[in-house]
Amino acid sequence: MTVRPTKTRTGTTGALIRRALTHAGVNHREGQGAVERGWLATVGYAGPTVYITAHDYKGRWSYDVDRETFIGFSAVVTDGHGTRHVYDGPAMDRSPAVDAEECARAVAAHFGLSPLCGWCEDTGSITLYDDSDGITGVRPCDNPLCVARGERLTAEAERAKAERAERESTHTCTGDSCCPPF
Repeated sequence: MTVRPTKTRTGTTGALIRRALTHAGVNHREGQGAVERGWLATVGYAGPTVYITAHDYKGRWSYDVDRETFIGFSAVVTDGHGTRHVYDGPAMDRSPAVDAEECARAVAAHFGLSPLCGWCEDTGSITLYDDSDGITGVRPCDNPLCVARGERLTAEAERAKAERAERESTHTCTGDSCCPPF
């Protein structure tokens, strides 16, 4: 039996979730057979498969629903503990694109993946080129996820620096070979 992937229709959520999963580094395929129809399934990971779908106001469940009737994405896994949500996003207050990104991040986190920023690959800066591909400079990455990660890392570094300074201020040297450099 040959399985043909269904093409994503215009104005639907299929391309959004597939692009978000790919960006998050999650390997996936379209569901096969009667049981998996309408779902995307993760592939190539140890442990049970995570299944991803979307649902809409008309009661349809498929990863490829109309954006106008979209409610949210869901990702579920069934293992020895039963079936549970990896992501449950009845997200009427979010756009399908934002919900797709959040669902993909949750699935990536479930597998322990740490996706890179798609704009700067976690360097924090974007290289600027001229028309002949010559480098003209760099600018800070302004991807909201990357900016938030940078702010979190800066706060963690400041906290660690303050803790180190406090430890050093309460330290009493005991001789010549107590503190580096020796």
